[in-house]
Amino acid sequence: MNSTRVATSIIVSVLLTGCATVLNGTQQAVTISVECRDMSIPAYCEASNAAGRWRFKAPSTIVVAKSRSDLRITCQSGTFGAYSESAASDTSTTVLGNIIAGGVLGAAVDYTSGAAMNYPTKIVMPTPLCRLM
Repeated sequence: MNSTRVATSIIVSVLLTGCATVLNGTQQAVTISVECRDMSIPAYCEASNAAGRWRFKAPSTIVVAKSRSDLRITCQSGTFGAYSESAASDTSTTVLGNIIAGGVLGAAVDYTSGAAMNYPTKIVMPTPLCRLM
């Protein structure tokens, strides 16, 4: 009887967990650089979304919490003032498999946790001066 409860608990846990949450997790590594004419420029930056805020010096690879909101990145250095870019939060293809397999509840878990979403893995921010050239 006890083993039946354990087995039932495991099965229910698996069914209630979204596929993307298990496979992709709720965090993602993103490489961010500030460039002008293919040259990297050091800058102090902050990335933020509905799930958190991260400060770093670009170029850098940071780990962010996934969210349905876009990733807003603001950078500045001694050669240019603060400026911002946004990286769109897109739906991961993993969540589609969850829906097709009949896991609507799992897909809901993926969206709620942010695991269903992805940001671009590499974000290059051209400096404001390079945009004018």
